[in-house]
Amino acid sequence: MLELLHSLSVPLQSSFPPTTATGWLVVLVLVLFAGAYVGVCLLVAVWVRRDAAVTGRSRPTLWAGAVGATLLTGGLLGLFLLAAYLWGRGPPRATAVAE
Repeated sequence: MLELLHSLSVPLQSSFPPTTATGWLVVLVLVLFAGAYVGVCLLVAVWVRRDAAVTGRSRPTLWAGAVGATLLTGGLLGLFLLAAYLWGRGPPRATAVAE
């Protein structure tokens, strides 16, 4: 079983061997970029959720989930949904102040 696993991993190792410092730097940059991208997508989703709740929009969690998930997939649909949300965004609703 171990020989089969080793024979399956040899083509993968030979296709991208990050044995040099430059190879590891490329891998590190890609991992950091992916982490930053996921972080930004999550921050945008959290902001959409909070903003939708403040402005009185119906289903703020659905808006946040839709925008966040489509941004994570990397498609333009996420940007279109975010633009649609921002375009239809109303002023914040008035909150009652206790005297």
